[in-house]
Amino acid sequence: MPNITPNTQSLRRKNSVFPFLSLILSLTLIGCSVSESPDTITIAEEPAGTLTESEMDQDYLQSIRQQTAEAANHRLQQAYERNNIPQQQRNGRARVSGQYIRLHSRKLALLDLSYTTGPVRVTRITGLKAPFIVSISCVSAIGKAFDIGDIENKCGQTVEQIFGMD
Repeated sequence: MPNITPNTQSLRRKNSVFPFLSLILSLTLIGCSVSESPDTITIAEEPAGTLTESEMDQDYLQSIRQQTAEAANHRLQQAYERNNIPQQQRNGRARVSGQYIRLHSRKLALLDLSYTTGPVRVTRITGLKAPFIVSISCVSAIGKAFDIGDIENKCGQTVEQIFGMD
């Protein structure tokens, strides 16, 4: 079982990282389940503490990506065990890419989570909306990518509603 505990040195350096990483971990566990509907949108928020946009740097993004991948792989292993999949067939892995984007005046972390075996894909958009860290997870059971800038789709509409102009 992988260790999904946040790095304590990172937590000491950035005391506001823990709430965000715990939020990412919980959202990853939600996002890894296959939904009955083709697209599922979930929103979660947690107190931001002292986290600021300036602390949302590349190291921070890397730690979010790593925590998300570890949690997703852990959840995948649990699914293999729950479904009695033989060890030699347990070759799926989570892939997570991430980048920062700007929407209006907000800096948002955009994570793309997919699996090497299976169509589930999760697009996660996370940012600060005082006094909270808000994460929107858009889950596609068929593996399609979400264009969060397209307000014609449910994911884009939700992102605009939460992080759009105040």
